[in-house]
Amino acid sequence: MTIQVTKEPINLREKLNELETNKGLKGNEILQAETAQEVRSLIGAGRKNLIINGGFDVWQRGTSFTTGFSADRWELALSGGTATVTRQTFSVGQTDVPFNPNYFLRCSTSIGDDAARIEQKIEGVAITSGQNITISFYAKGTNPGGGSFEIRLGQYFGTGGSAGISRAASDNFTVTSSWQKFTRTITVPSISGKTLGVGNNLDVMFEQSWAIDTSTAAWELDIANVQLELGSVATDFEHRSYGEELALCQRYYEKNTYGLLQTIMTNNYSTTQTKMPFMQTKRVAPTFTVYSAASGTAGNVSSYTSAAYTAEKAIPVVVGGVDSYILSIGSEVAGTIYNWHYSYTADAEL
Repeated sequence: MTIQVTKEPINLREKLNELETNKGLKGNEILQAETAQEVRSLIGAGRKNLIINGGFDVWQRGTSFTTGFSADRWELALSGGTATVTRQTFSVGQTDVPFNPNYFLRCSTSIGDDAARIEQKIEGVAITSGQNITISFYAKGTNPGGGSFEIRLGQYFGTGGSAGISRAASDNFTVTSSWQKFTRTITVPSISGKTLGVGNNLDVMFEQSWAIDTSTAAWELDIANVQLELGSVATDFEHRSYGEELALCQRYYEKNTYGLLQTIMTNNYSTTQTKMPFMQTKRVAPTFTVYSAASGTAGNVSSYTSAAYTAEKAIPVVVGGVDSYILSIGSEVAGTIYNWHYSYTADAEL
C-alpha cells in the first residue's frame, strides 16, 4: 500500500528573513558563544565570581593595615618596602564605578618595592587548570617607576604537593587618576601530572611589574569590583549580599568583637568545659585565640558580676575541628554561677 503525504509549500524568502531578525545585543552574543560557560555567564546563571569579597564590603580585621590581611581574603605582601592598605568610601551617587559599591581598597607605598602586592588565594588550584579565565576590575592611582602594574597568577600545590609555579601567567595594566575598567583574559597552565597537597590554591596578585620596576618610587593603587570568572568573556560584576559575602569570608577568618557571654556553673569536678560552635564551618581547624572582654589580654576571659568586671582568668582552649571550640574553666567554687565575657578570632586562611 502506498501512502502519499502532502505538505504546504514553504516561502523560502520569508524563512531567510526570519533568520536575519535582530536578536539584540545579548542574543547575538549568546549565538556567538563558543562554550557553555560563556552562555552561563552571559545569561547570569549561577555563581560566577571566584574572588571572595571582590567588592571590598567585608573588613572584619579593621580598616587600616601595614602588612598581612586587610579587607577579608585580601593580603598585603611586602619584601623590604613600606605600604598601607586602607578602606576607602565611595561618594553617594558617584557614577565612575557602576552598581553603587560602598568601598574600595587603596594601597599606598611610601617606599616602593618590586615585590609589594595585594593578593587573594583562591582555594582549589584544579578549578582553573588549563582554562581561559577572565579578570575584570576598576582601578586608578599613580603608577610605579616602571610605568605599570601587573596582574600575576601563581599556582601553588599545597603542603605535600608538587613545587609551586610562582609565575604561572601575567599581564600588565597602567592606571590614571580616573577610574577605568580593566579586563584581561589569561590562559592558566594545566596541572596535569602535579600532586596536590593541603592548601593548594590559585594566587591572584596585583603588584608592581617586577620584571620592569626595581625603583623605590612611591605609588598608589585603588581597586574596586574585582571579578575572576571562567571563560573569555568579562560579564557584569556579580553582586552578593553583605550577609552572603560575610559567610564566605568566615570560612577563612571569623572574629567576634562583642564580648561573648557564656554562663558557667562549676560543679564538684576541677574543670568545667563548654563547647561552642563557630559562626561558619572553617576550611581547616583554625588558629583560635580568645581575648578578655575587659582588658583585651590574649588567653584570658573576664568575670562579670553586679554590672562590673571583677576578675580575669587565663583559660585553656581546645579547637574541636572545623566547626567548634571548647573553653575549659577550672578551680572555681562548686555550685556558683560565673559570667565569663570574651571575644575571639579563628584564622583558617590559606
